[in-house]
Amino acid sequence: LQAYSKIEKEYSNVTLLICGNGPLKSSLEELASTLSIRNFKIIESGLSPEQLIMLYSITDIFVLPTLEDIWGFVINEAMACELPVVATRASQAAQEMISPGRNGYIVREANVEELYKALKVLVFNHELREKIVEKSREMMKHKFDVQHMMNVFLTAIAYCIKCS
Repeated sequence: LQAYSKIEKEYSNVTLLICGNGPLKSSLEELASTLSIRNFKIIESGLSPEQLIMLYSITDIFVLPTLEDIWGFVINEAMACELPVVATRASQAAQEMISPGRNGYIVREANVEELYKALKVLVFNHELREKIVEKSREMMKHKFDVQHMMNVFLTAIAYCIKCS
């Protein structure tokens, strides 16, 4: 919210959508009010796959500012829906899927300034967003398609069986 509030002050034609209404919802709403954020909406959890795809399709940038996440599958989803992704290095998916500056950005956890700078680059540069989307599309097609992911999963299972 702090990084977004800086973007909103510079560029009024932006909106922040937060998907999920967990225990931090009231804290987020309070902070948004404190920061005088105008264009901010929390979308309820439990969306159908069709609703999620629609939500991805109306956004320009996907951000996963997680402090801890083993594999944020939402990064796969966002890239499959052709969105540039900004995530923290706390996300293993980000570490595996994002090549910084090439198909997205990885920032330090809880680092408002780094997140702001990555967002600013993407918000103000449509051409760069398109290039990033193309690189992500290539990666999803060749490295993270369903067949490849299934083969990796089966290899991991076979390894575990062999070791036990």
